[in-house]
Amino acid sequence: MKDRVVGRSNVCAASGLVQGDAVLISTGRGNDFWIDMFAAWRLGVIAVPIDPAVNMDDLRTIAAKTRARGVLCAAGQCDALSELRLPFVDGDGIDCSKVAGVADLPAGATATILFTSGSTGQPKGAILSHGAILGNALSTRERIGLRADDRLLFVIPFRFVSALSHVLVGLLAGAEVFGFEKILMQSDFCQLLAHHACTAYGGSPMQARWIAEYMEQFEHGGWAFPRLRWVMSSGDYMQEELARRLRNRGLEVVIAYGLTEVAGRLCVRRVDHEDRPGTVGRPIAGLALSYMAPATDNDADTLLAVRGDFLFEGYVGEPESSGAAMGERVFRTGDVGEINHDGSVSLSGRADDVFKVAGSKVSCLSIAAALLEMEAVKEVAVLARPYPMLGMAPHAYIVSRPSAEIDKGKILRHIRSTLGAFHIPRGVTFVARIPRTGSGKVDRRALITMVEGMRNAA
Repeated sequence: MKDRVVGRSNVCAASGLVQGDAVLISTGRGNDFWIDMFAAWRLGVIAVPIDPAVNMDDLRTIAAKTRARGVLCAAGQCDALSELRLPFVDGDGIDCSKVAGVADLPAGATATILFTSGSTGQPKGAILSHGAILGNALSTRERIGLRADDRLLFVIPFRFVSALSHVLVGLLAGAEVFGFEKILMQSDFCQLLAHHACTAYGGSPMQARWIAEYMEQFEHGGWAFPRLRWVMSSGDYMQEELARRLRNRGLEVVIAYGLTEVAGRLCVRRVDHEDRPGTVGRPIAGLALSYMAPATDNDADTLLAVRGDFLFEGYVGEPESSGAAMGERVFRTGDVGEINHDGSVSLSGRADDVFKVAGSKVSCLSIAAALLEMEAVKEVAVLARPYPMLGMAPHAYIVSRPSAEIDKGKILRHIRSTLGAFHIPRGVTFVARIPRTGSGKVDRRALITMVEGMRNAA
């Protein structure tokens, strides 16, 4: 790997890229993507991961905001990316034999700019330094229990901070790392996990649920993972019942809460090691959480803010957004939760997931967790939706298990008995699937668009 990284950095240097330049690095190329990431960092070039499948307007926005000087991609991706009118860094027709030196960089130098959709749906690029990325990875390594003899698999788009964290933490721990971007069905995913004889897996709670289901089916002739010992859930909230199912199968379970803006993980909980059920654990070393405003006895769930050594440097080309999100090196997460006396954090969801109904506080996250306790429910998303006369109220979108008998009445009775009347969803919609982002989170915009399409077609 080292020789390939040096070779690619030679190509970049011969192509005219210098320290401080930004280069777009295309995903969808397997290990070649990571080779190019490390090659850029070796030169002090700013790596900007992109998905060539996204619309060209977004790619143009990313190229303009970062002032990119070129594109690193596969030959088969050139046609799709040619409209960017940027040079392809491929080494054709130039002498790449000269070995480029390793850049002498301060910790605060920009390493990468990771783009997310942002609250408006427009690309928003978080500027992350070398010190933040490496510091977060080192602190995460000390908390999660990954070992040098592990074979770690993750299935996450490589442009996401969670994938970056898995790769860096895995390498720092001395483990073998296998990363895949392709969206997989449950059977294909489990075959992949078994084929590579993986001892560790990191990904979304949905994939962790697939592991639990297949291990439970093994007693009746299904798949099994004899070497698997460790599962880490990130990207979305893992329910306690799922953590218990995995633990009952002898697996070590790690729950992680992270943000792009902190360069990886923020909180980590090793179930049964540093355990407080229902939490995402305590912040890793180098980061600390606080309330944006003092909590009161009547308002325990409060907006959370993070400060520390691994914060991003702002959003590229968006000083107003950066200023709104940060103040004196404090980042407003947009998440609502409670900081417990032992330092662990109980999340209630995003700020717009927690609201009041008839004066009582309601959490969409709590409703979703309660619904997943029902055997007939395979997947669920609960969103706050506007209703005439009521204002915001919870609406449940449910994927039922095949042949399961379930209806709106059963769902409402279950929520009434477990959470109380104020948490009862105002509406229930049964859907064939829940659209999700590459990190496993519910894709809210896609879900609403899908449901509206269903109604228009009815």
